[in-house]
Amino acid sequence: MADSKLPEPESRSSSSNDTGYIPGDDLWTQWRNIFAILTGKMSEEGKEQFRIARDIRNEAADCKRCEEQRDYLLKYSPIIRFLSDNIRQLGGDLSSHNIYCRRCTQRKAGGFDPEYGIQICANEMRDQGHLEDTMAHEMIGTTILDMQRALRYISSVPGYVDDSRFLSLYYRSEPAR
Repeated sequence: MADSKLPEPESRSSSSNDTGYIPGDDLWTQWRNIFAILTGKMSEEGKEQFRIARDIRNEAADCKRCEEQRDYLLKYSPIIRFLSDNIRQLGGDLSSHNIYCRRCTQRKAGGFDPEYGIQICANEMRDQGHLEDTMAHEMIGTTILDMQRALRYISSVPGYVDDSRFLSLYYRSEPAR
């Protein structure tokens, strides 16, 4: 009997022993992971694994909430409406058909792609104010990109004379009085 040994219980995989992350979607496992994060028993790699699992689990709900808030902001937010109206006057069109809410794998709030439009990272949006700030940031970036594209086009036209007055007016910032 001295030679018989009890087998070691295997409750976690080797990767969870290294990181502190316990895979699983049930409520008990989620709370165990949250407690491990709060007590400092989970490594940075484990925290990232937990965030990825949470983002995948909540993807549909996050995207739905983001799209509802996006549509609300396009209708009622003063800054978003102002930017949208001015972009429309410049010949652009930013609305719900080219502002996409998606789950992102990188930790960022959003981005812009000239072919597809604005992408909002639904899994990174904390609240409607964060979404409004991100949309405004990306809309301003879009306008600047369009303006740079227009300047490159104008400068490529034969017979164009470099008029630095236009550029100085565009980039000039006067101090507040």
